[in-house]
Amino acid sequence: MRVHDLPQSLVPILHVAAALAAGGMIGIERTFRGRAAGFRTYALVCMGSAMAMVVAVFPNPWLAAAANAPVDVTRIVQGILTGIGFLGAGIIVKHGFSIRGLTTAASVWTTAVIGVLIGGRYYWEAAASVLLVLGTLSLFRRIEDGMHKENYARVKLSVSRAPGLPKSEIDSLILQSGLQIEQVSYGLEKNRSALDYEYAVSGFDPASLGMLAEHLGTKAEITAFQIYPSHE
Repeated sequence: MRVHDLPQSLVPILHVAAALAAGGMIGIERTFRGRAAGFRTYALVCMGSAMAMVVAVFPNPWLAAAANAPVDVTRIVQGILTGIGFLGAGIIVKHGFSIRGLTTAASVWTTAVIGVLIGGRYYWEAAASVLLVLGTLSLFRRIEDGMHKENYARVKLSVSRAPGLPKSEIDSLILQSGLQIEQVSYGLEKNRSALDYEYAVSGFDPASLGMLAEHLGTKAEITAFQIYPSHE
């Protein structure tokens, strides 16, 4: 069966569902790579964009009547989505490797598009979109949490200069924990009594960070350390 053979009311819903699937497939790869914008975020953004295009592409009696009005409906829609975009930017918070609020910002923007659908009297499309958004936020979360994905973390530690600890031994502790070293930065305390290291590490096993903490705790030369996992 071709798309044009379906009932006219189902065609826009099919477009929105296809966008949800397309965004989800891209998001799967991003989630696997441990990126903050992952499965649900990409799915929501792609689906919301498709919902906005439904208003512009598919005919509707309300839009036909509004076309003769002095108010440009398309500019109203554009203004709504732009304004909500700024609101979403304020929801996103970044601290080190951790980024929070991306999915919330995407869901806020998508909800605004649902409001546009309702205002444009696309009631069936809006109802289907609500169900798809709820499914994305709940069901997709379970899928995302169960995926085998790369995790990132920031490791900060201080090493006493007397007797000291070679950097190669610190590297060895990290590698023995099942983690890979992505980047290293160095520092020196003001009283010159300790060297500060900051590592960016990655790994697929969430238990590796706990193992690293145990390894670092066995070294008396390491006077302090902090491990900051990346999460959204």
